[in-house]
Parts: sequence; structure tokens; C-alpha cells
Amino acid sequence: HLIPRATTTSLMYRLTSNDIHLLEIIGKEVYETYLKEILAESGIFDEVIPEQMYKNNLRTLDVMARKGEHYIFFDSKSYRPKSTLRVFSQDALEHDTERLAKAFVQVYSHLKEKFLHDYCYFDEVPKALPDSIFGLVVVQENPFIPCDDIYKKAANRLRIDTDSEEYKWLCSHIGITSITSVEQYCFTSTDMCHILDDVSTRKDIPYDWLCGDTNPTATYEPYIKFQDYLLKEIEHTLNSL
Repeated sequence: HLIPRATTTSLMYRLTSNDIHLLEIIGKEVYETYLKEILAESGIFDEVIPEQMYKNNLRTLDVMARKGEHYIFFDSKSYRPKSTLRVFSQDALEHDTERLAKAFVQVYSHLKEKFLHDYCYFDEVPKALPDSIFGLVVVQENPFIPCDDIYKKAANRLRIDTDSEEYKWLCSHIGITSITSVEQYCFTSTDMCHILDDVSTRKDIPYDWLCGDTNPTATYEPYIKFQDYLLKEIEHTLNSL
């Protein structure tokens, strides 16, 4: 059961250990491109728009998607939990919480201050900021840090009172998810909007916003082909023993 992890997530840890520059390159050139690709080819959305440049060479979030009246913004981060977080390091916990809070602040500023004010690239343009707009910070691996701590730090940076309606909006429209969860939805053509609507009304915000059940059957053709290829390779290896 450790083989898949050793050849994926754990391998990435080892490849980029103590090399932040390489990790940033992989995050920009690989993860962002991959996220855009699977969202666009999943068939889930009516529109999928990659990162765009707007005034003064500023950039939008990585992927902007629309399905009906739902607008979902994705921001890919080359984030993975510090290894010391696994042994309950308080410093690691505070560092990772702060880093994710910064990501939440970035998404918040785009949704509340820039979208519809500085840019809007959708064919269907809402007249006002809809309640069915969401921002998801997509990370390599979910750290399972209590969401309350992240929201409170983000609110402190934004100078939002935690008893205010604006804080409720922050907690019910901006969340975190892992790339693995995005894959599960995209590879099975499962609608994300329904689960996001459900999560936004819950009092207990989950560690991963894409936490619902997905369709049981894979529909994403590249994934199906990869599964078939992998199975044939395994059979070939076994037969040659």
C-alpha cells in the first residue's frame, strides 16, 4: 500500500528537498498547467478560463470556471505540509497555517475586490457578486490543519471582525482542497457545484472542500488509458517472473 505513495507524493518530496526554486518551477509549469487541463477536459463546466493578464501586467487566479450561475476560482499552490508537522511541531503548524492564510487572503482579494471590478473574462457576466461564487486553494497535499485557525489568521490580515457577516462570507466561500480531490471529480465528471453549495451552508467546515462522493465510473479518457497501460505492464511483469 506504500508503493503508490512512494512513487508519487513521497518521490516529489525527495526530488525537491531543500530546493525551493525547483519546487516553484514545478508548481508553475507543471501543477498549474495540469490543473487547467483536467478542469477544461472534465466536461464539468460551461467555461474554463486559464490565468489571464490584466491592467499593469497583473495576473488573475490560475483557473476561472463557470457552470450555470456558479463561478469557481482555483489557485494552485506548490504547498505541501512540512515534514516536522507530522511530529506535531508547533513552529511547523504556525508556519503552515500562516502560509495557507496568505493564500486565502489572495483568493479573497480577487473574488471581492478584482473580479467584476478589474476583470471578468466569462461570456456570462453576473451583474453583481453572486452568492454562488467560490475560491479554492488547491494544494499538493492537504495538511489537515483546523480550518478555524486558517480563517482567523486570514481575517486578521484582512482586518475583518470574526463576528461580522464578512467573516461568515469568507468562511463559506473560500476553502482548501487537494489536487487528488480535484482529480477524483474531474476524472469521473462529477459536478463540484452541489458539494460546494452544501459545504458553504455547514457549520463544521471540512478540511477538504471537495469531500463528497464522486461518480463511481471513470470518464476521463487519458486517465482510463493510463489505467489500461498500467494494468498491462503489471500483467507483463507478473508473467515474466
